[in-house]
Amino acid sequence: MSTLDTFRTELRALVGPRAFLHRDRTGCALFVCSIKHPAAADDTVPEKLQAAGYLVSSEQDLWHIDLSPNRRVRWMHSLPTAPLPEEEHLRSFCRSLLSQGDVPPELQPWEFLRRTLLYADEGAWEQLYQSLSAELAVLKRSNAPLPSSAAAVIANDYAAWKEKSLC
Repeated sequence: MSTLDTFRTELRALVGPRAFLHRDRTGCALFVCSIKHPAAADDTVPEKLQAAGYLVSSEQDLWHIDLSPNRRVRWMHSLPTAPLPEEEHLRSFCRSLLSQGDVPPELQPWEFLRRTLLYADEGAWEQLYQSLSAELAVLKRSNAPLPSSAAAVIANDYAAWKEKSLC
C-alpha cells in the first residue's frame, strides 16, 4: 500500500465511488477528478474537499486536488518511520534527504514531496531517483531546506512495493 492510498480512499468517499479519480500525471497536484462525470456533478464536493484539508482548483473539466498547507504539516508529522531501502542508490538518496536532520514540515518543499509521492505510488523507483537526485543536489548546494519527509515516504512505500512484488 502506498502513502497515496490513504488519501485516495478518503477522496473516493468524498467525491463518490463512481467519480473518475486518479493520480495527477502532470505533477501539478496529487489527484485529478472529472467534473463532467455524473457522480462528480455534486456542487458541494469542492467544499467537502476543502473542509477535509484539500486544495481544489478546476481546469478544463477537471478538479486538481492537492493537500492544503495545514494538512501537509499534519501529514508529515504523522509519517511512520521505516528502515531505509536496501538498494544502495535509494538508501544513499534517503541519507541525503536526511542530511539536515528533521527539517520542520512547513519549510520542506512541497513540490518535491508531491513528486516523491506520485513516483512512489507508481512504483517508478528508478525514475524517482533519476528525476529527483539532480533537484536534491540543487537544494543542497543552495542550502535550502531539504524535504526530509520524502525519505519516510520512500522507505515506507518501497517496503510495501517490495512486499507486494514478492507475492
